[in-house]
Amino acid sequence: MKRPFLIKVRELCASWEDAPKTPLPEQPEEVDGLEVLFQRLEEMPYRKVDSPTGRLTELTELMNDFSLEELADFFTALLLEDPELMSLPLFPDTLHVSKSEASYDWLMNLPYTTMAKARSIFESLFEGALDGAYGPEGSVAALQKIKALTAKNRAGLPFEYLERKVRSGGLAPALRLELAQLMVLHEDYDLDFSAAESLFSVQRTPYMLPALMEAYLRAGLEGAKQALRALNQFKEKDFPVRAVELMPGMIYMLEEVARSFRKAFPADWQKRLNRFVHEELEIANSWLRELVAEELGVSLQMGEGIKQEVQVAYSVETKEAIMVAPEAITFKDELSPEMIRSWIGAAMQDEKRKGLLFRGVAQDLKRYAEVAARNARPLLVQLKRDTDIEVENVFEQMGIEVSLDPYMVRAPFMWSYTEGAVNLKEKPNWKTHLKEVFRKADNYKRQLIGN
Repeated sequence: MKRPFLIKVRELCASWEDAPKTPLPEQPEEVDGLEVLFQRLEEMPYRKVDSPTGRLTELTELMNDFSLEELADFFTALLLEDPELMSLPLFPDTLHVSKSEASYDWLMNLPYTTMAKARSIFESLFEGALDGAYGPEGSVAALQKIKALTAKNRAGLPFEYLERKVRSGGLAPALRLELAQLMVLHEDYDLDFSAAESLFSVQRTPYMLPALMEAYLRAGLEGAKQALRALNQFKEKDFPVRAVELMPGMIYMLEEVARSFRKAFPADWQKRLNRFVHEELEIANSWLRELVAEELGVSLQMGEGIKQEVQVAYSVETKEAIMVAPEAITFKDELSPEMIRSWIGAAMQDEKRKGLLFRGVAQDLKRYAEVAARNARPLLVQLKRDTDIEVENVFEQMGIEVSLDPYMVRAPFMWSYTEGAVNLKEKPNWKTHLKEVFRKADNYKRQLIGN
C-alpha cells in the first residue's frame, strides 16, 4: 500500500543527496611544524557541511504542507518509530544522540501552528494507545510521548478531550491524575476554584489532590493559601493513597507554595508562611502533616490545637539499621554497597525517606547531569530488582524519563544519558586535552596532504 507522506519524505531526502556540493579545497603542500600547519588550516577554505538543523527545518516545512490524512500517518509512524521512516536520513545518528532521541526532540519542538492542526490526530492516536492498538510497547511509547508533548507545549491533546477523560473516571488512578495535571497546565484551562473542586472531587478520590493544588496555584498567593487549606479536610486514613505514588507530586506542589510566598513577600516570606500555618492549618492526617512540616520548614497544629514542633531528622533509627541522613547521600561520587543497602532499606520502611531518595536523585541530575545518572544506576537497578517500587513511574511523575534495561536517563535539564556513551560534560584535564589536540591535528594533516 502506498503511503503518500513517505513518498514525499523520500523525495526530500533525495534532494539532499542530489544537492550540488562545493569541491574539496586544494591540498596544502607538506609543512613542518605544528604552528605552521595550524596557520595553513585556518587560512584554507572548507566545504560547508550540510546543517542537520537546516534539514529538520525543511522537514517541518514539508510536514506543514501535508494533508490531514498524511499528517496523521506521519505522526503515527514517528511516534511508533516506523522502520521505513527511521531508515531515512532525516534525523542525526551519532555516538551521543540516537535517531530515536533526535526524532523525539524534534517532535517535542513542533511549531504551534502544527500543534493546532494536529489536535484531533493526537487525540485519535492517544485513544488508540489507551486501547492497546499499537501493541504493548508501541502503545506505552505513544502514550508517554504524547503526554510529554502536551506537558511541554501546554498544547497537543485537546483540552476538551482531557477534561472528558478526567470526568469519565474510567481510567486507572495514576493515569487519571496525569491527565488532570496536563489539563491544568493546558493553555485553554480557565476553571475557577469551585469548578476545579467539583471536577477533581478529592473527598471521593484523594489521589487527585496534586491536580487540585496545581489548579489553585495558578491563582498566585491566594491560590497557594487555598492549596494548603485543602489539606485540612483529610482524615488519618485518607493518606498515603496506595493506588498512586503521590510523594514526588506533593513535594513539587509544596515547593510551588513556598515559591508563591517568596514571590509575594521577598523579605519575610518564611515568617508570613509560618503565621498562615499557625492561624489556618490544622492537618489531621499525619502523612500530610509530616510532609508539609518537612518541606516547608514549619511547625503545625494537630487535631485539637496541640502544637507539635517538627524538625527534619538527620538520622532515623530502625530495628535493623541506622539509616543515613538525606544530606549524606550524593550521586556526585559512586555509592558504596553499604550506602545502597541502607537507602533501599529506608525507602522500603519509610514513605518519607523514599520521597527524599528520589528527589535527591532528581536534584543531583540537575547539578551533576551525566555523572549523577551514571552513579545512580546501581542503586536504581537494585531498588527495582529487590522491591516492588515502580522506579520508572516515580521518575515519570517528576518529569524524568528513566529506563533500567538498557539503562537510560532523559531529563529536561540535562542531556540524555545512555549507559556506555561518552560523557560530554566532563572536561578532560589539560594533558589529556593536549594529547587530543595533537591527535586531531595529525589526522587533519594526513587527510589534507593525502598520506
